[in-house]
Amino acid sequence: MVSCNKKLLADIVKHKNISTVLEIGSGKCSTRLMRSVLKSKRGHCISLETNDFWFKKMNKLCSPDKNNKVIKSRMIWQNDCLFLDFDSKSTFDFILIDGPSVNKDINRKIYNKLVKFTSHKNLWIKPFDICGGGPESMHMLEYVSRFFKKNTFVLVDFRLAAVYYYLQHFMGSNEFDFYGVVDDGFIRTECIHKHVVSDKFWEDVGMEKIIKHRPTAATLICRKNNTIIHNIFKDIDVNVVQLI
Repeated sequence: MVSCNKKLLADIVKHKNISTVLEIGSGKCSTRLMRSVLKSKRGHCISLETNDFWFKKMNKLCSPDKNNKVIKSRMIWQNDCLFLDFDSKSTFDFILIDGPSVNKDINRKIYNKLVKFTSHKNLWIKPFDICGGGPESMHMLEYVSRFFKKNTFVLVDFRLAAVYYYLQHFMGSNEFDFYGVVDDGFIRTECIHKHVVSDKFWEDVGMEKIIKHRPTAATLICRKNNTIIHNIFKDIDVNVVQLI
């Protein structure tokens, strides 16, 4: 999403309600872009990176200072969930989920635990690599919720396996609302994905079908009945629609 719509990310971070950002998975484009925008507002961005190569690369591209850092984080498996070892009393206005990533050779134990977790008979997502990436983020919404302010909102950058999990896990709860970005062909209709709640949809699941019926390439999440997403996206003139 970020690679094909840098303007959307920049417009979000430029908004008056956004001054502090937490990024799960640093990005050559996203980290530099958000820091650049926030600098003029005296805001800051913390990026959590689990990959050694990208941690070193991003610290060369984005020199750390007091408020802007790429922090090396470790993945931990706790209570059947994949979390990061970073913790803080800080809260953030905006959280971008575009990580972590699991290398099955380097992180074999974590990879195997995710495979076992996603094979659970009650989960929509069955095979680990169902969407070519993203299952590693399945628990990141639960993880980052500890850093929420009242009006915090999350953007999940594609990562379909994670989005499907969030929709299934929190559907019907009073915890989160989910929205998709309508503009730029991210979604083609306002009748979003209601059929995925049917077991029949998952009887013959393949990559092509998942991509074709994706809920959105940019999924927005906030606390239930919070108007923050409506307010921000109205101000930046981008259409959003509520998911399931």
